[in-house]
Amino acid sequence: MLSLLDPGRPGRTWTTPAGTAWHWRGYDEVCAALRPVLPELRGADRFGADVFERWLGLIGTLVRLSAEVGTPADSEPLLLPEEVAVILRPARLDATVQKMRCLHATNRIRAELAGEIEREGILVRTAMSQGQGIVEMFTACPEFGFGWQIQEGQFRLVYLTGAGPGHGKGEERRAVREGQARAFGDYFRFDHARDLLGDTGTEHPGFARTSRCPSTASPPTSSTAASRHPI
Repeated sequence: MLSLLDPGRPGRTWTTPAGTAWHWRGYDEVCAALRPVLPELRGADRFGADVFERWLGLIGTLVRLSAEVGTPADSEPLLLPEEVAVILRPARLDATVQKMRCLHATNRIRAELAGEIEREGILVRTAMSQGQGIVEMFTACPEFGFGWQIQEGQFRLVYLTGAGPGHGKGEERRAVREGQARAFGDYFRFDHARDLLGDTGTEHPGFARTSRCPSTASPPTSSTAASRHPI
């Protein structure tokens, strides 16, 4: 597996259900391994060596970018600051860097809750929607699930319908989702968030129109679904 950021797999490896082992390598490692061949390549193909050197320079720049703005410190906000996004947007890197920051947060959660995640089969992942990074964590139920999302400065408590009568588009299916969510109304409370964060803004209880996340609660920090609480 080759990527700019560590995907967060224990021991830098991932084994597929079929038993195939994948080992993660960073682009910085690849560049370090390939740069020593430049002199020999230049002797055989000067133009090819020039192109290759520029490629190594580009990869090196992306590696530095991921380190400087793609991995936020604990004291920094999760969302990419707008003044930085404005600089990256013309190169179409703002969404990429935002997803890097979300992946960094996801890896921290996996590291902190490794035992619980493995024992309970909890899903912790990073996603993208409309150019915005998403951090989400759900129970791994085959039919429905509960969890939370961080998206666009909001933290949301989410109920996933799974495949069933409430899944899909249309007002009738939406009504089914809303009925299901009301049955779990006590889940959509931000009591613990208030205890930790105090008053962070107006909460927005309600139902999301998406069939994937019928109901949520969220605060501006990141999330997705029916009731929202700002962070």
